[in-house]
Amino acid sequence: MTMYGTDKRHHTLTVLVENKAGVLARVAGLFSRRGYNIFSLAVAPSDDERFSRITIVVDVESAPLDQIMKQLDKLIPVVSITELDPAMARERELLMATLDGIESGQLEARPQPGEGVSLAPKITAEDARVRWDQPATAVDRQIRACTPSPGAWTTLGEARVKLGPIDPAPEDAASAGTLAPGQVAILRSGVLVGTATTPVRLGDVQPPGKRRMRAADWARGLRQDAAVLS
Repeated sequence: MTMYGTDKRHHTLTVLVENKAGVLARVAGLFSRRGYNIFSLAVAPSDDERFSRITIVVDVESAPLDQIMKQLDKLIPVVSITELDPAMARERELLMATLDGIESGQLEARPQPGEGVSLAPKITAEDARVRWDQPATAVDRQIRACTPSPGAWTTLGEARVKLGPIDPAPEDAASAGTLAPGQVAILRSGVLVGTATTPVRLGDVQPPGKRRMRAADWARGLRQDAAVLS
């Protein structure tokens, strides 16, 4: 399970929102009122014309991640909020250094050869269905790959439930015993789901016809003995 480093100086968030007038101004106003230090803020269209994607880079010390996400969720019609892994995200500093190197002649731009090039197929909704019989690392990567679009999902009975990014199992996971793939355990530290290896802890969950919510809130009405995701 990938863990983020502790030496980050900022959070890089991607926020998928509904296309409504004044969204960018409201986001900027929120950060200004709260005293959050923004490194950059940009808006771009998504694959779906109903939504736009806002990318925000925020100083860690001025804005705790959990607080940012709660404030954004209250302010605007948010579909999903994702923090980019700094080890994987292509940050602007690297791009700028590359362009400067090409301009100065220190780097040489070389076209990609046409031989051996393959086309990556588009991720479909069925590809985004979480397979709990896979190792925890594979489940984590699948959900990250499908966030925010098309959106990872699973089923509880006949209901289709959307999932946000997950976390490694907490320290008290052993108290839940051995969980079969897809089996749900509700602990004080969070909602766990079994995989082929170690359990994972759910983050945000969106039941059908409802807004995104914390997994702990979603699990309050579940019968734990009958809760199995598939």
